[in-house]
Parts: sequence; structure tokens; C-alpha cells
Amino acid sequence: LAPLVIPEVITGLSLLLLFVWLESLIGWPPGRGAMTIGIAHITIGVSFAAVVVRARLLRVDPDLEAAAADLGARPFAAFRQVTLPLLAPALGAGWLLAFTLSLDDLLVASFVTGPGASTLPIVVFSSVRLGVTPEVNALATLLVAFVVVGVGGSARMMHRRERRRLHPPEQHGRAPQQAHLLAQRSVIRREARRRREPDHDENGDALVDGHAHRVGAAHDSRLPVV
Repeated sequence: LAPLVIPEVITGLSLLLLFVWLESLIGWPPGRGAMTIGIAHITIGVSFAAVVVRARLLRVDPDLEAAAADLGARPFAAFRQVTLPLLAPALGAGWLLAFTLSLDDLLVASFVTGPGASTLPIVVFSSVRLGVTPEVNALATLLVAFVVVGVGGSARMMHRRERRRLHPPEQHGRAPQQAHLLAQRSVIRREARRRREPDHDENGDALVDGHAHRVGAAHDSRLPVV
């Protein structure tokens, strides 16, 4: 998580010194170019994505995988069908955040780039220093249009999902499959709740459907004692 708190100038200089030292030691990477830029951007992007995914992972109930295992799911199947769908929003958000930071990065890329490679921010910055050209204006327009379309599409998807949640579709087409998946997840959640609930109360009575029942009672209180 160091790139979150270290200035980008220090990060870029540290990566440059690391690449120079590795090249002199083992001959890799051969010069500065697309490979060094990719390694630098991955180093920065992973730290931001890890924070988002970790925050989501802490909110995932660990008993869900255990419940899926009790119902017969293998570890990989439990991860693919239970944990991964729960982490999908965080993974998407982390990817989008890393992509945005990589597209916006200028300082780190200027340290680790070479004459054979150049990123879009470096090209735009070099062009702006000599004056704003029509190419830069066209590129800015395309970026703004891309962002507007992306935000509009995301808002539309969220609206459709909310409407589908409030008004479930009829059982046709893919609806039976979705209903089957929802039923499986409800069974897993019910099994997870059952694992968390105690089997006996504080008096030692067995719990059946949330109510205490005395086991091995000598007689019923409603019957007369002889």
C-alpha cells in the first residue's frame, strides 16, 4: 500500500533506480519502454484495487463458504459460485479505479519511459507545451464523450436492476435459471445462519425453531402427578 501515501515523484524515481539496478545485475528489463511502464502502472494500480477488494472481502460472511461446503460444494466451486459473485462489484470498481489512475498518470510514466514508448498523457503534455492543437481538442472531446456514455450506461443498468428487483420478471426465458440460482443462494444463507445459531440455550434446553424444549422431562405439567 506504499503508493497510496508516497508521492508519485518518489515512486517514479524509486522504480527508475530499481529498473537500472536490475538491468545492470541480470540484464532485465532491457532498457526503458512499454514493459517498464506496464510494471510501474501495475504496481500503482494493484495497491488501490487491493483496498477496494479488501473492504468488500471484510463484509463477506465467511460462513457462506462453509455452508456451501456442508451442502456438498467443492472448494473451487464454492469460491466460484458463492465468493466470486459477492466480490464481483469490488473487482469491477478496483479495475475501473486502476484504469483511471493509469490513464491519468504522467509523473511515474515520465520516469520509467524511454525513447521507444510513450503514453497518452505524455503525448498530450508535450503537445500542450507547444500550443493547443486541433488533435488535442478532438482527443479531449472523445474522452469526455466516453465518460458521459459510460456514466449513462452505468446509471441505466442500475435503474434496470432496481426495477427488476422491485418487479421480478415472470418465469420465462432465463428467469427459471435466475430463480434457481437465487434459491441456491437462499439455501446457502439459511445454512450459514443455522451454523451460527446455538443448539441449546443457557439452561441446557434444546432449541427447535428458535424455541426451547426440555429434553427428557419426567412428566408434562398439564398431567396430574400420581
